[in-house]
Amino acid sequence: MKPYDDLLAALEETPGIPIEKSYYRMMGIKYLKNPLSALGSKFTGGRYNYIGEFEVLYLAPNSQTALQETITNINFRFPPKSLVTIDVDVRHILNLRSKKVINFLGININNLFNPWRKIQDVDQLKAYTQNLGRAVYDSQIFEGIQYPSAKVKGKYNLAIFPARLRKKSSIKVYDPDKILEQVIAGKFFLPGA
Repeated sequence: MKPYDDLLAALEETPGIPIEKSYYRMMGIKYLKNPLSALGSKFTGGRYNYIGEFEVLYLAPNSQTALQETITNINFRFPPKSLVTIDVDVRHILNLRSKKVINFLGININNLFNPWRKIQDVDQLKAYTQNLGRAVYDSQIFEGIQYPSAKVKGKYNLAIFPARLRKKSSIKVYDPDKILEQVIAGKFFLPGA
């Protein structure tokens, strides 16, 4: 990956993609009252954010991937979880599906699959992906990152930065029964966009 300042400059030249589709989130039932909250990621860190830095809402493209992303050990006792469908309508996502984007940003694709928890928890360092997430967040250009799943080959997850959602972008809980109606509407305005 390019050095931080060079990466920020390269991000300014990188086109984003819109995404309008349903994604899935597996979460502990204690969070069911607020399924769009990304506060947990700020407290514990995540693949694209380090502990205490900023919030990221992690979503999977289907229910099977959401489940696999949640399981850290096959022999682990699995606490109660809930699966929620999130309707995503965003305008500007960093597309790590694109080899052109990956090459332009100097990203080593293999490093996107590194075990970030071990690096963060054991070595108390920022993982490669956490450094990338910090630069993307700091650029104030992108609403999130579409990235390859480390658990399910060929699937691409979505890391949304709620604080970076632009005007006309939104994420909302799919709830036809209108019990958990929640929406985060974008407020961020990027000059010239």
